[in-house]
Amino acid sequence: MNRKEEKSIHAIHDALQTLIKQKDYADITISDLIRTSGVSRSTFYAHFKSKDDVLQNVCHAIFHHVFSASLKPEAHHDFSHSLAFDYEHMLTHLFCHFQEEKELIAAILSSSASHEFDASLRGEARPLAMALLPAAEKKHQNVPEEVLSSAILGTLVESLHASVTTSKQTPEEWTEGILNLFTRS
Repeated sequence: MNRKEEKSIHAIHDALQTLIKQKDYADITISDLIRTSGVSRSTFYAHFKSKDDVLQNVCHAIFHHVFSASLKPEAHHDFSHSLAFDYEHMLTHLFCHFQEEKELIAAILSSSASHEFDASLRGEARPLAMALLPAAEKKHQNVPEEVLSSAILGTLVESLHASVTTSKQTPEEWTEGILNLFTRS
């Protein structure tokens, strides 16, 4: 994706954030997103099929970046030297991005779009939660796998929600809490 495309997508994400604070998600139209973002209709449709697509893209973009094999240093944090499958760094990186997108995600979570975003978030978070399962099974040997995997995913999603609605913990503290709960003795 080139810089111009990235700029357009960011403008559409920003437009969603602005509009979702002004009116209910159900009342936002594609025309509203186009007008507020300043992109053309053809640019919008080159990237998205619907406003729901924009919503899902916000969630997917965060996870796709965190799970990328080629991380680059970023302005607010640098995980470029992390090893692949370093779940502690992945969790911390994920919480960092949720903090960076705090206003947008908090606006989505407080709107009628929260259910759809939550479903997308659960889908995106599932691979990370399942990666923690083997270590969690060692710590919680008497808990059935289905219960444990559900608990990990639910805790991860709720913790991500809480990280944007409260600012009491750092991304590292959120990560530490999850790992202590499920994988560390």
